[in-house]
Amino acid sequence: MRTLCRALITDADPGVQQALVALLEADWGLDVRVASARDETFEALRTQIPDLLLLMLAPSGVRPVEIVEIAFQLAPAPLIVAVGEPSSHAEAFELGARGVHAFASSPAAVNAAIRAAVATPPSLAPFLRAVVPHRGLHSVIQEARRVMVEEALGLARNNRTQASRILAVSRQAVQQAVRVGLASEPDSLGGEAGRRKLLKRSL
Repeated sequence: MRTLCRALITDADPGVQQALVALLEADWGLDVRVASARDETFEALRTQIPDLLLLMLAPSGVRPVEIVEIAFQLAPAPLIVAVGEPSSHAEAFELGARGVHAFASSPAAVNAAIRAAVATPPSLAPFLRAVVPHRGLHSVIQEARRVMVEEALGLARNNRTQASRILAVSRQAVQQAVRVGLASEPDSLGGEAGRRKLLKRSL
């Protein structure tokens, strides 16, 4: 089960914001930060890498999809729970295609969505089916290996032994992936300095 320490809430109605902050602090013991504007949201992602991102879907100065795309460049990437209803079927499709499937409309539903996201891994089947017409099996396996090793190294703060335990493989397998260039070290991608570089290139 993934450990959560820090949370970021994007632009929210003050009443909703207060309820969500209280929920995250009381039920989860999280250090909560609220970003009320586009630049503040991106700055928070850059400087306080969150373990949990509550993505408000109410109209604001930034498209939710834009935030998700940047959040998924982090390693480890935060768990993302969308709060509210998508503005359109197109937005729901875009968010779903990027791995956001929990749309919670109340604090209780948010709490349940977080518990489910922490305890239950997402299904790979929809993503794998979607790439079949476009990607060969070998390239998908290579990308899966790269992404999983980089994510594990990010979670393990560049400790290859811990990363191998997360992935249930040998330490040598992780070393080999890094050595032959199938994955990047957190210092170059997933560490805080590397993550900030990635975000700067995206902004």
